[in-house]
Amino acid sequence: MNNTSRKSTLKMKTKMENVVGRFILVATLLIVILVGNTANAQENAFINSYFENPYLINPAFSGAKKTPAVYLVHQNAIVEFPGSPNSQMITMNGKLKKANMGMGIKIRNEKINFINIFSGMLSYSYLMPVSEKSSLSFGLSAGINNQSISFDQIIAASADEDVLLNLADDSPTIDGEFGLGYNLNNKFVAGLSVQNLFANKVIYQNDRGQDNLTFSKLRQYLLFGHYTFTSKNEQFAVRPIVSIGSVEGFPFWYNVGTHVIYKDSYMIGVGYKVGMAATATLGVKVNERFTFNYAFDYGINNVVSANFTSHEVLISYEFGGGFGNVASAPARTSRKNSKSDADQAQFEQLDQLEEKAENLRKEIEEQQEMFDSNAKEIRALKESSKSYQEDIEKIIAENLSKIKSIDHKEEEIHTGEGYFVVMGSFETLSNAKVHQQAIKRSGVGEPTIVQNKAKTYFYVCLSSFDNYKDAVKELNKINKSDEHSKLIVGSKYSWLYLK
Repeated sequence: MNNTSRKSTLKMKTKMENVVGRFILVATLLIVILVGNTANAQENAFINSYFENPYLINPAFSGAKKTPAVYLVHQNAIVEFPGSPNSQMITMNGKLKKANMGMGIKIRNEKINFINIFSGMLSYSYLMPVSEKSSLSFGLSAGINNQSISFDQIIAASADEDVLLNLADDSPTIDGEFGLGYNLNNKFVAGLSVQNLFANKVIYQNDRGQDNLTFSKLRQYLLFGHYTFTSKNEQFAVRPIVSIGSVEGFPFWYNVGTHVIYKDSYMIGVGYKVGMAATATLGVKVNERFTFNYAFDYGINNVVSANFTSHEVLISYEFGGGFGNVASAPARTSRKNSKSDADQAQFEQLDQLEEKAENLRKEIEEQQEMFDSNAKEIRALKESSKSYQEDIEKIIAENLSKIKSIDHKEEEIHTGEGYFVVMGSFETLSNAKVHQQAIKRSGVGEPTIVQNKAKTYFYVCLSSFDNYKDAVKELNKINKSDEHSKLIVGSKYSWLYLK
């Protein structure tokens, strides 16, 4: 073989090696995406034990714990090829003292084959009470997300492959998360979160100006909710859970499950990630501080095959005091630094009593406001009545001398029964007679005097009736007449007396 043929053969071999190298790289990236996304483009791995602390997946719950708490989460997927995905997360969050605000920090490290992702975020949330038993919260997270590719772990057909040369290993970006949360008496909890908020693009620049690698971080949406049903003896509880998620531009995925809880210390659960995997969960509350959870996924479809399994371990520790022992339900003051579990239980009972006392105080304040409002109206009515009373007394005073000079026969007190239209009420008979004569002189009628059953007042009555209907008709007529209204004493309107 001559030199020209050898050079031609070597050139073709090198070109084939480059093509094969690029094919291997692309194929590896596709496999990583499929495993990392669990066949539905789920960019960020879903945490099965989020119900222990929803802050793990939603920044709106950074103030959800009544005491500061640290959570450690480790996930590891086992598949048939090397480079199985695994991730670690550490979080700390709690509610600020004497404020409806929460703070948190979240650090995550994830490795999917030759792709490494490290992120650190700070979170802030605001808690807004909706009622005595429910609250709405809003949360934001912001921080750094650094994605790198270990090019030295990529196996290519040619070490001189262009796509592997002169590419930067690290590509940090600023990213964020947003969340909404709802809590009803710590029974029903729901949340909506958006991850990869800024939808950054990660570009690995080749110094040769060709074959650049670009990763697009897609926004991920997650909606979850669970409700806890408690038995009458409070020994058992059942907690159905559901979550719905989607990566922007891809189909939705669904998770459903149920947990059974015994004495608030032991938990066992099953779940189903629709079309992807079955899940089993175990949890133990070691004491008031430590909690341990384990979750196991088993692949059940053709993409996430039966050879795929995932293990998740969660360990949490709650501190006493610190940010303030306030849960995500409407805030209340709580005691700190209990010396034992028994002390803690007593303090919680005292907290409940204080909460009841606070509710009673609010009710008393509301009743006091109503009383003050009614008292104001009564004073206004008294002032109005006083004005009418003064007008009547003036009329009586002007005519008193004339009335006394009139020779008249003393009227007898009416002793009959019926409905009487009362024009005035007096404690003495003499005053009642004066008013009686004033009405007579006005010419509107012939009034009579009736004494009440207790013999404490004398009523000057313009007319009387045997039935209620006629009496009411006459009463309305008198109250609408300006001429009659001027002769009413003690109130704005005449009224009926039944004897």
